[in-house]
Amino acid sequence: MIDRVIIHDTMESLHKYVPKEYLPKDYGGDLPSLIEFTESLNRDVYNEKIKGALIDYCKLVSDESKRPREKYDEECIVGSFKKLDFD
Repeated sequence: MIDRVIIHDTMESLHKYVPKEYLPKDYGGDLPSLIEFTESLNRDVYNEKIKGALIDYCKLVSDESKRPREKYDEECIVGSFKKLDFD
């Protein structure tokens, strides 16, 4: 897992791994700065149409009446999980 973490000393080193088109101006990229992005996100979240959609989304719940009530048969799940080996 530690092999996936890369620490860059310079922007040039970062740009070898992440293209400038995906980075904000703060990191030498082409996208808006982090402050501009934050302001845009706040404007969008407080937009009444989007705010209403987010509130509606938070109210979504599953219909528990459609959930199977029978107890799971433990025999049918034996052997369906792979063993995890840690070094």
